[in-house]
Amino acid sequence: MHQHINYKEYIPKVIGPDLTDEFDILPRTRGFYNGYDSNVDATLLNEFSTAAYRFGHSLVQDQYELRRGRAVSEKLDLVNTFSDPSAIVRPNFLDRIFSGMSGQSSQMCDNQFSETLRDRLFEAKDKPFSGFDLPAFNIQRGRDHGLPPYVAYRRLFNLRVPRSFDDLKTIMDPATVEGLKKTYVSVDDIDLYVGIVSERALPGAAVGPTAARIIADQFSRLKKGDRYWYERRSALLFTIEQLNEIRKVSLAKVICTHANIDIQRDVFLNPTVAGNGPRKCSSLPEMDLTLWKQES
Repeated sequence: MHQHINYKEYIPKVIGPDLTDEFDILPRTRGFYNGYDSNVDATLLNEFSTAAYRFGHSLVQDQYELRRGRAVSEKLDLVNTFSDPSAIVRPNFLDRIFSGMSGQSSQMCDNQFSETLRDRLFEAKDKPFSGFDLPAFNIQRGRDHGLPPYVAYRRLFNLRVPRSFDDLKTIMDPATVEGLKKTYVSVDDIDLYVGIVSERALPGAAVGPTAARIIADQFSRLKKGDRYWYERRSALLFTIEQLNEIRKVSLAKVICTHANIDIQRDVFLNPTVAGNGPRKCSSLPEMDLTLWKQES
């Protein structure tokens, strides 16, 4: 179910429709998947885990909304929840946080980070501003791991390679380019993570072309190089009947099993998107788990 939700609902929104098609990301709608390749290395790429998939840190808000229905009833400061899950035992908390998180928009993927992650990561409640800087961690981790610079990955993916800071203005906002000029001596010095969060997003995607290529390549490998990929025909995996039930799964329905709320069909899109308004959980497709029942 986790694989199905990621490949059907989440990753296409991260990398956009063009790369989703190019890298064969979407699950099949019927039959089995026959694309397994034993020569594909399905281990995690250094640039994926150390830079590209950390794009989500840029999306984080300083506050999270708790809602009753569509109305915001309270806001939680992220800094006050580090290492403190006590709010979860409050009455109706799960319903309110699920309603809030499925209705609240994230930030855009860019080089602007919430104050909480930039200055107050894991801050101790009794020691104000004792926290850390997550973007700085990400940059330093890339250096510790020996990642090549940003322009090297543009070249690797046959994207236009900037020769000067002014060349970056075709793929980044002018204000961002000016900031990079003040930070780096040469365009060849730009760290991969910095370049990734500075690019303009691709159409229909959350990230720019460099991050999208790295992420698409990684998830393609995780699918093609997985001998136990859930869609494969194998006596060790699922029957076609079981697989068809898995295809009904959505993150919205998973949330419905833990909360008594109305929710949109696609929780990765805002409920204000046309055709994606809140609906009763009972209206969402549900798996028939009796197909996994075994006679004792």
